[in-house]
Amino acid sequence: MGLAEFSDAYPRQLSGGMAQRVGIARALTVQPEILLLDEPLGALDAMTKISMQEELARIWSEENVTMVMVTHDLEEAIYLADRVLILPREKGGAARH
Repeated sequence: MGLAEFSDAYPRQLSGGMAQRVGIARALTVQPEILLLDEPLGALDAMTKISMQEELARIWSEENVTMVMVTHDLEEAIYLADRVLILPREKGGAARH
């Protein structure tokens, strides 16, 4: 996850992107078939967000894990997904694209 040099750091010493990587690494330790991600990159600055998108793509490729991700960022969804579901504002079914 690119955090080896921070192995002795306390949580408060990690940036937002580092904390996200720790959370994802913790979830991957049990080798799940599905990884659920709820706005995992929403609070990150633009540059960290780009590197984390690349990291998620790498994890998907190397770990062969299905990822279900909720995001409000359509560009992010298109970049990372092989299937995008857009939920309408009104109640009812999802529109599939």
